[in-house]
Amino acid sequence: MKKIMLIIPFLSSGGAERVASIWSSELAKMGADIHLLVFYRVENEYPIHKDVIIHTITKNKEQYKKLSKFRKVNLLRSKIKSVGPDIVIPFISAVGIMTNIARVGLQTKMIETIRIDPQYSPKNKAIRLLRNTSVLLSNGCIVQNEDQKKYFPKWSHKKIYVFANPISDEFIQAERTISNSKIRSIIAVGRLEHQKNYTMLIHAFSKLKNLDLELNIYGEGSLKDELQSLIDDLGLTNRIKLCGRSNNIKEVFMSTDLFILSSNAEGMPNSLMEAMAVGLPCISTDCPTGPSDLIDSEINGVLIPVGNEEALVNAINNMINNPKEACLMGKRAKEKMKSNYAADVSAKKLLRFLNEIQ
Repeated sequence: MKKIMLIIPFLSSGGAERVASIWSSELAKMGADIHLLVFYRVENEYPIHKDVIIHTITKNKEQYKKLSKFRKVNLLRSKIKSVGPDIVIPFISAVGIMTNIARVGLQTKMIETIRIDPQYSPKNKAIRLLRNTSVLLSNGCIVQNEDQKKYFPKWSHKKIYVFANPISDEFIQAERTISNSKIRSIIAVGRLEHQKNYTMLIHAFSKLKNLDLELNIYGEGSLKDELQSLIDDLGLTNRIKLCGRSNNIKEVFMSTDLFILSSNAEGMPNSLMEAMAVGLPCISTDCPTGPSDLIDSEINGVLIPVGNEEALVNAINNMINNPKEACLMGKRAKEKMKSNYAADVSAKKLLRFLNEIQ
């Protein structure tokens, strides 16, 4: 049996972190020899199965930040050598670059991962070039959908494999009480950064005539103060809340009526997948990449053009005015997530793939 190590900086808050926690836990349940290397531990970590062996490079974020880049790579190499995995799977572009450098001269094979639209991120062209080089020097690369695969040259496609994000069982198994009466609460989930385009969402919300609606945005990020100022300037302080990070987003989904993803770009958006798995009706921009793989527009959700505020306003109003159809979209969304993206289904496919790596 191969020894497999997943590598990620820490284990909370982000989509890549969520996927790492699900995959490592599901693989461990299947009896695989799974190790998880984090650069440091943090509070509110995603749950990890007891059979996953967790390793760290430093005790905390502050200690890690003080290290030079050379020292970080050297410590990463030492940890890989001491554990001796057959395969390493780094998450996040910078970690992939570091890992490819750290494994030089070792027998360890590496599977790169792409967690977002590769032409959108990293934004720095030099780092993007390094990321692309790391992908081509790896033994394989996991992308989340066909659009991401198409970014890379055709001759490299034989080593690039599509694995959609898994969804935690807690979302698949959640039985939401669905109301056909009214849509009163809207939710958005994700980092408060430009990529998520919450500015458009807030402006769109300000144009809705239904004063009973509320919008709750969950996430943390550098734009918090800017977004709060916009909310205040539009006189929406009592109707739009920046709620920070939730430790139980499933329960939040269960008590709301409509999910919106307003992003300019994604990888395979975990928050959208989880909302669909719970059975929420969803509106999403048709951004690269991911939403069009998940939503069949007007059937199990609604897709709108990226950055189109008017289309978002119209889509929300249509959901409000047709609650029964919105309810049906949520039910169909749950069925699709359960059939195609359950964690155990994803992990079995991944393990077969890893066992075939020569």
